[in-house]
Amino acid sequence: MTDMLVSVRLPGSLLEELKNFVRKNHYLDISEALRAILREKWEAYSDPYAYELRELRKSITSEMKDQIAKKSEQRLIDELKKMRERIRDEK
Repeated sequence: MTDMLVSVRLPGSLLEELKNFVRKNHYLDISEALRAILREKWEAYSDPYAYELRELRKSITSEMKDQIAKKSEQRLIDELKKMRERIRDEK
């Protein structure tokens, strides 16, 4: 695969949105963000079923991580409450 240089004219508002997207998603620059967006769209159009399956897996994994984090946080809160009660009882 050879590299090509492509020039694109964008409205100012779209450029600002891209800059915010770059900052939010920790890309190095706008061109890297554009490549990532184009790659994702190309994958979605080239094989929509595989793309949907990948997105579903990402979603499920993310939900599971969130639930595990919430459970761990709740356990920590419960343990801290028990420790606080023990300290109060000792006084």
